[in-house]
Amino acid sequence: MIHLFNLYLIAPGMAQEAGEEPWYFEQFFTPEETQWLSYVLDGEDFYEKGPSFNNTDITYKMASVLVDDFFNEIEKIKQGNDQAALKVRFAHAETIMPFAANMELKGSEEGVDPQTTFSYDNNDWHGKWVAPYSSNIQWDVYRGEADDLLVKMLYNEKEISFKSSCHPIEPDSYFYSFSELKRCYNQ
Repeated sequence: MIHLFNLYLIAPGMAQEAGEEPWYFEQFFTPEETQWLSYVLDGEDFYEKGPSFNNTDITYKMASVLVDDFFNEIEKIKQGNDQAALKVRFAHAETIMPFAANMELKGSEEGVDPQTTFSYDNNDWHGKWVAPYSSNIQWDVYRGEADDLLVKMLYNEKEISFKSSCHPIEPDSYFYSFSELKRCYNQ
C-alpha cells in the first residue's frame, strides 16, 4: 500500500506519462488514509534523514560537507572571486532533509528522546514543509558596509531565519553578517 501511496504523491508531476487520461489515485485512498500514510512517511524520513534522536547527528552528519561548501563559496566571494557569484545544485529530499537538520532550520531543529516516538504533537517536523515536492534552499549574498558580506536565506521560496543561536543584523531581520554565521555554525 505504501508503494502505491508514494506513486500517488508523485503523480501530479507525471502528467505527460499519464497521457490523455489523468491519474486517478484518489480512488484508492480515503482522506483519513492519506493523512495516516503521510504521517508514516514523515516518521520514516524523520528517523532516516532528519533530526532523529536527541544528542546524535548520525542521520544528517553527512550534510556537513554541503554546509561547509556553502560557507566556502561565500568565502570565495569575500576574497573577491566573482566566479563564485552563483552556484546551483540539484538534489532530492535525501539531500534537503539532512541539510535542514544539520543547519537546524525551522521544523528540523530538534530530535526526540530515544524513549519517545516521533509524532506531530511532540515535534515540528513535517515533510510537506521540510522537503515538499519541489523544494529549495538558497543563500543570497550582499556586500554590506565596510565590505562585510550579508547573507539572507530562502527556504522553499520564503525568507527564513538561520538557527536560533544566530543573531541577525537587527531584530526581526532575515539578514545576517557572514562573520556572525561563521561564528554561529563554528566555521
